Amino acid sequence: MQRLPSFTKRHREVFGPGRFSAFIRYPENDIPEWFSFRSTGSFIDVKLPQHCFNYNFICLALSVVVTISDPDHLCDHQVDNYFHESYYHKYSDVKYEGIVKSKDGDRCLNQTNDLSSLFQMPNCGPDSIKSNHVIIGFGYSFDRELSDDELSFRFYVKDMEESNIEHIKVVKCGVHLIFSQNLETSGD
Repeated sequence: MQRLPSFTKRHREVFGPGRFSAFIRYPENDIPEWFSFRSTGSFIDVKLPQHCFNYNFICLALSVVVTISDPDHLCDHQVDNYFHESYYHKYSDVKYEGIVKSKDGDRCLNQTNDLSSLFQMPNCGPDSIKSNHVIIGFGYSFDRELSDDELSFRFYVKDMEESNIEHIKVVKCGVHLIFSQNLETSGD
């Protein structure tokens, strides 16, 4: 777990900033304690520490806990053929909207199509999630020139046709700022 931020930093050094992210998912009911900002529900406001961008900010880690109320409803029939058209409709997307409070006080949506998905999960098959899970994504960034001291995130789950999914809910969320100084203390 400690090596993911380091890997993200190295990837950006080699390939530059962009859409790269790393993901982890595991069965659990709580956002990890090392997350600086945690909230119950699917929305979180983050008040940034003063001058936090002066300390080699690398990226954000975002985390959610998803709960699945009816796992059997997610997959009406198994589709084993990757190229079958209905295969693509058997995925759910955990998405987010990031809202930056700008220096002039306006709130603006800072979301791109490349970065709006935190995690894509299959509804069917051996990789499907059938219980509460924590999902953590590393490598998210935003335009620091726009931001003063406040970020907000809203997380939600949609299917591949952008319809809401009633059986999967985001029940907790968290945000953690990753700095290069954190990497030095982890032994990298």
